[in-house]
Amino acid sequence: MTPLFRLQPVVLAGLIGMVGISCPAGEFRTIRPIPVQSLRAVAASKALHPVSRPVVEKALKQVLAAWNTPKLREKLSERFYDAERVADAVDSVVPRDASIRLLGIRDVQTYDQKEITDPERGNRRYRVSTVAVVAETQVEFNDPRQGFRRLRGVNEYFLEVREPL
Repeated sequence: MTPLFRLQPVVLAGLIGMVGISCPAGEFRTIRPIPVQSLRAVAASKALHPVSRPVVEKALKQVLAAWNTPKLREKLSERFYDAERVADAVDSVVPRDASIRLLGIRDVQTYDQKEITDPERGNRRYRVSTVAVVAETQVEFNDPRQGFRRLRGVNEYFLEVREPL
């Protein structure tokens, strides 16, 4: 007998075994729906009043004017994560003569608003808005090796805008 002949009965027995045995396929996990609030239980959020584009542009220009100056620390919020580290990085990495210029604003989105009363200003009421601004900017500086450099980029800035009511 050749080795091929010995293999044939084994293959034939395997095929007969597969045909003769039926194995139902199934899954043992149960389906549990994800709990969610009903639509009636969800409160409608109050409408946001979009901050006008000129107001946002003015605020962004103030922040960009403070970039690469000691006034940058004043412009960063007390809630800004690691503000000192950002200011120190700008002081140590950015060339002294570098400036940043606003080329254009692509998008303005108001994310959050609240109304506050300022007791220091005679109980004046303000609307404080958190606004995201996608802006195209350009950093300009003189490089000793490559000469005048312009570095363009698109960045997203989050601004807190305070408007009197």
